[in-house]
Amino acid sequence: MTVFTTPVSSVLFQMLIEKGRYPDYCRWLKDLVNVFGNVYHFMDINSITREPANFQDENHLNSQVAGTMFDLIINGPKDRSPSDFGIILNNENIQDYLDDLRKEIDQMDFPDLGVYRKVKVP
Repeated sequence: MTVFTTPVSSVLFQMLIEKGRYPDYCRWLKDLVNVFGNVYHFMDINSITREPANFQDENHLNSQVAGTMFDLIINGPKDRSPSDFGIILNNENIQDYLDDLRKEIDQMDFPDLGVYRKVKVP
């Protein structure tokens, strides 16, 4: 069985953070990894999710992006572009991934992250 997360626009991901849902996002990813082992993960901020033209709306990607996702899932990460789109998460790398993502988010210029900064991630 292959398990993957779908990308959402960076605008929607920012809303997730601003609404204080980042701890739920982390818990959800950890649960997926605990249950399924390897998870192909595309739902973060990257060069694909930053580009509005890659989405029909904030939550629905276009067919070209879907093709890029499935190419990575089927053929693996060799010589792919863009290199920041998609990662295979597992028990060995999930915490490092979440730590790195939190650092990246902390450096982003979101208008209001007060709720995010006060919440501890499990």
